[in-house]
Amino acid sequence: MLSVAEAKSPPEGGALADYAIVSLHCLRVYLEKSYRETLDLLSEMPHILAEIASTRPISPTTRR
Repeated sequence: MLSVAEAKSPPEGGALADYAIVSLHCLRVYLEKSYRETLDLLSEMPHILAEIASTRPISPTTRR
């Protein structure tokens, strides 16, 4: 997952990619959390996804 700090600007230049800022803001509003709490939750996502991936059995229909 791409963090806000890692989001790249468009090739034509500019500041932090607008989509990252808008996405963070919308997620914060949806979760009813502060920006700090939202970033803390996002920082945990790679660990959660890794745990799910390591415990989920792989079936032939989900392999690509």
